[in-house]
Amino acid sequence: MKKLCMLTAAALALMLLAGCSAQEEETEPLPESMDQETVLAAGEEILNQLLDGEYETVYEEFREDIRANLTVESVQELIESETQEAGTYEGIEKADTIGSTEGEEHGIARFLCNFSEEDVAINLAFDTDMELIGLSAGVQTSGWSFSNLTGNLSNLFGG
Repeated sequence: MKKLCMLTAAALALMLLAGCSAQEEETEPLPESMDQETVLAAGEEILNQLLDGEYETVYEEFREDIRANLTVESVQELIESETQEAGTYEGIEKADTIGSTEGEEHGIARFLCNFSEEDVAINLAFDTDMELIGLSAGVQTSGWSFSNLTGNLSNLFGG
């Protein structure tokens, strides 16, 4: 029962990022209290930590209530499962931000990262106090897929 409750809470937390995987969806602007430059800078800092394998540091960046449902290993597994076969990291192809009011008002830094074999989309969600509340990663495909989103959810929370 405890595991089911943890998975449910974790899934709800990551549902905040559901809009991140859908490249074709209509997007909302950032919340009024957030600006694009700040969200992108915070997102790029965490992206660099992830790519450098600093999973403990990233784990500590999550807001306390979100962190309670994560482990360092779950963050590591998510990123490594999506980047392991993508090849060597080459750089950021595209970076932008969107807002969302799903769950709670938040901003999302979206990065399309070039690797030598495949492109990987990495999205980082921040609450209006700029605390990390969500993370998703996936090999970039030509369209959105429900299986990619559910794969990210189950990978992040060990399901």
